Amino acid sequence: MRGAHLYLDTPSHTGTENLIMAASLSPGTTVIDNTALEPEVLDVIAFLTKMGANISGGGTGFITVRGVSELTATEHTVMADRIDAGVFAMAAAISGGELSLVGANLEHFGVVRWKLEQMGVEFAASGAVIQVRRERALRPINVITSPYPGFATDLQSPIMALSCLAEGPSYIRETIYDGRYTLVGELSKMGANIQVDGDKVVVHGPCALKGTKVEAHDLRTGIALILAGLGAEGETVVSPGYLIDRGHADVAGRLSALGADLKVEESG
Repeated sequence: MRGAHLYLDTPSHTGTENLIMAASLSPGTTVIDNTALEPEVLDVIAFLTKMGANISGGGTGFITVRGVSELTATEHTVMADRIDAGVFAMAAAISGGELSLVGANLEHFGVVRWKLEQMGVEFAASGAVIQVRRERALRPINVITSPYPGFATDLQSPIMALSCLAEGPSYIRETIYDGRYTLVGELSKMGANIQVDGDKVVVHGPCALKGTKVEAHDLRTGIALILAGLGAEGETVVSPGYLIDRGHADVAGRLSALGADLKVEESG
């Protein structure tokens, strides 16, 4: 391989990281245009730089990589998972509770923070701790997913669940991935009033959610249904649970530590 000028039709998160890694050991200079801006991309750049890579332009959408002959071993602490932090912030919001996120970075939330604040969620940062609480009634929201720093597509399903409790209609439009609206049918089983209107979803809140058996079609649907269960009356059974583990380690244990009545059951 050798250095080249590359252009990404869309600012792919994983695509940007893979191209940076490949270019780091390729002779010559590689210029990558329209790169992703996510904090994880900057974290990968920081890691590779410690190893001896020559990378500039991270966070600008225009990255230059000058190939080196070798990379050396190093030690690096991976950044906190902003999607996991966002889900737990919404857990506080849907239950009307309060929690502290240790190690999370409020700046990494991007538009998600502002949308949650518009709904009535309060944030306060103190060093490496973010305080999250929701005391007032939830207000409806308008969300359009887009690449960072826009609203993360991975948090679209969770905020759909949260908007079921908002006082008024919320509008959600998915622009990144197809198939993100499988949650609608599952929330409807719980009593949600949701309408799919073309490429957008309209959530008519507030809804009195009722616990029932629901299906986790994927990771994001699964974690959203757990959030819905926290805000519902009665018992909610979400299956299969293994999909959720892919993105949220020991979610049952951590939410239980916060006071949620949640447990993992083996299906036979």
